Amino acid sequence: MGNAAQLNQLTDLRGKTAVIVGVGGVGTQIAERANGFGMTIIGVDPKDAAPSPAVKQMVKPNQLDTVLPLADCRLYHRARNRCNQRNDRRNSIP
Repeated sequence: MGNAAQLNQLTDLRGKTAVIVGVGGVGTQIAERANGFGMTIIGVDPKDAAPSPAVKQMVKPNQLDTVLPLADCRLYHRARNRCNQRNDRRNSIP
C-alpha cells in the first residue's frame, strides 16, 4: 500500500490522450480499458482492420510523429521481432 504522499500524486485520466502503438489483441484491450477511464485513444497500427469503437483515431506508423505531441500517455503493444527492433534503433522511437 502507498503512503499519504503517494495518494496525493494520483492522476485523473479523464480528458487525457493515450497514443497506443500496436492496436492488435492486447492494444485493443488496453484501449477499451483506457477509454473506460475517460481517455481519448489514438491508435497507431500498420493494418487496415477496423479498430475498437474505443479508438477515436487511427494512423499508420509513418504518422507516429504527428500524434505523439498529442499524447499524455504512450503505450507500446506490438510483437517484438528482429525487423521492428532494428527499426526502433534506427528511428529512435521514444
